[in-house]
Amino acid sequence: MSRSMALKQLWWKEWRQLFPLIGLLVLVGLFLQSMTLLIPGQIQWRQFLALLGMPALFAAGAGALLVGQEKESRTIDWLRMLPIAADDFVRTKFLVAVVGLAIVWCVSGMLGFATGAWANVSDPQGRAFLWPLHSVFLLILGFATSWKLRSSMIALLVVVPLACLPLLFAGLHQSLLDWNANRSGLLGNDPPPWLLATYLVLFAAGFLFYGWRAGVAYFTAAAPPRSLGLSSQLALHPQALSYSRVSPAPALLWQFAVQNRAALIGLALLQLFAIL
Repeated sequence: MSRSMALKQLWWKEWRQLFPLIGLLVLVGLFLQSMTLLIPGQIQWRQFLALLGMPALFAAGAGALLVGQEKESRTIDWLRMLPIAADDFVRTKFLVAVVGLAIVWCVSGMLGFATGAWANVSDPQGRAFLWPLHSVFLLILGFATSWKLRSSMIALLVVVPLACLPLLFAGLHQSLLDWNANRSGLLGNDPPPWLLATYLVLFAAGFLFYGWRAGVAYFTAAAPPRSLGLSSQLALHPQALSYSRVSPAPALLWQFAVQNRAALIGLALLQLFAIL
């Protein structure tokens, strides 16, 4: 199989893997729009939030779907046998997700124009461009966490607190600017759109570089060594047959903390951001 043919097959495989998520989000968007039309009263903001939620959910889950499932199902070991370089493999997955995000945004825009949700939304501060930019940042962040972490569920948990980093740093930057201007302490004003966009671009570039290197390193990693048999393990560790009088509870707690440290850290950061 030539390299071009292998890339075409890889594109088709990745697209088939991503298509159920796109179809599900489109169906959910149609359902939410139909439900809001049946509710009397002022419902424009509900339609607007439903339209914005579709690209955000896709951006957060695309990395876990295209990368996390490949790692959990071990199909990435089969993909290593294809005549495709590690850079091509990572690039194909990311570009397929970008095309899928563009499709979801197009569907969301068409639903917004069809239902009149976009016409009833005012944007005096010019922040509308931040939503597509933030969805691209979420997409890059989801790929970075999925390449680095073992479980797709843990990767999704870690995305939640990390997605607040641009807003947090932009808020701190604006607070420092206010403090320098007024000399009266931190005022906590909302950052302007250009400042938030700057931090979104900076964090997106950083996570893209980090996730790209993590993906290439994972794809080119050597196969794990062959495990030793029981007889070899007993020969290396004869004390394994000896009876231990130590309570297993501390060892089990330590094993639980080590195996789930990423999920515990993500939940702790999520709780910290919720408190702030």
